[in-house]
Amino acid sequence: MRAALSTLRRSDQRGWARLYLDGLLDLRERRTISRIAHRAGAGQVGQSLHHFISKSPWDWERMRAELARFLHGELAPPAWVVDSVVIPKAGEHSVGVDVSFVPELGRRISHQRAVGLWFASEHGSVPVHWRLMLPERWTDDAALRYKTGVPETAEPDLLEAGLGLVHDVGSEWGIPPRPVVLDGRGYAAERLLHRLARTGTPYVARIAGDARFGALHPAAVRYGNGAASARRLVDLVKGLRTPTGWRAGDGTVRTSLALGTPVAPLYGNDGSTARPLTLVGEWRSEDDRDPALWVSNLPGIPARSVLRMGHLLDTVRPPAPDSLGASALHDFEGRSFPGWHHHATLVSVACAVRALSAGTGPDSHGARSSPARSAEAGGTAWFRPGPARC
Repeated sequence: MRAALSTLRRSDQRGWARLYLDGLLDLRERRTISRIAHRAGAGQVGQSLHHFISKSPWDWERMRAELARFLHGELAPPAWVVDSVVIPKAGEHSVGVDVSFVPELGRRISHQRAVGLWFASEHGSVPVHWRLMLPERWTDDAALRYKTGVPETAEPDLLEAGLGLVHDVGSEWGIPPRPVVLDGRGYAAERLLHRLARTGTPYVARIAGDARFGALHPAAVRYGNGAASARRLVDLVKGLRTPTGWRAGDGTVRTSLALGTPVAPLYGNDGSTARPLTLVGEWRSEDDRDPALWVSNLPGIPARSVLRMGHLLDTVRPPAPDSLGASALHDFEGRSFPGWHHHATLVSVACAVRALSAGTGPDSHGARSSPARSAEAGGTAWFRPGPARC
């Protein structure tokens, strides 16, 4: 990870970053600043490490950009996954924390929510960029903003935050775009697909069954010329289903019944359409009455490719409770906006180190070397057999 750490101009900052990375990688639980400092065993480590994470003005976006460029060159990921992460919090002082209903959990909890972008393949995923969502109480209170370093502007919603990540990685950082995989079931399909079309983003999106499209397949058009729900459109042609294999997040190969059918997107209330999309239905068995639904704007993409790409979401969520990315984001106890982003950035670097170092063991002397140092030379273990979840 020499490229990422080289963005820190001072040698002492690079030293603190390596120490923090070693703590993230070595500790199995409660990866807090105090525990990482205690692991190092030096007297003044805690205070200095806290300053490096929470107050030091180093550029987290610059480090993320270098990390992403390095991983793109080493791994050539076939897709980018954009998804949100719920981070439960016990108190109310962590930056961005809010008590509200969480649809994924079906209840109200105190939590932070972040949006991330992962470089993903069927064998694993590594996060490279983050946005922390800020509820109104964090943006409307000038005194609170000043105290925690929160910027005056915030992301309007999860979709715009995710598109902002894609713009940063592809346009600002100069990394050749990859198809974006996302779960769009929480949005109105017309708005979601219109926004994606306006940005020119290639995508594979999970959608709800009530999303509406214009029928283009002859077998579906026979039943009417107007728009119909996605579930109805795949049901009309389900005789075309074929067995299709895909890799789950745990690395196992599974088989579903799938089909693809061309559909026309409907934008706004005037019925105007753009180029055709591919709608894919996935049934886990012959008796499955509630197919998973995906839509893609990639020209000519077959159903099997949509399905395999769509299931890259499984490499990101639900995260294993003991996975590095999930637990390390949860463990951070800092209260500043820059501190959260510094921590999240080093979590991303640690995830990359773990992925690239897969399979490494004791050195020639039998002593365990520093994981942050042993991975600086890079590698491509991420795409070897076996899932790498972070």
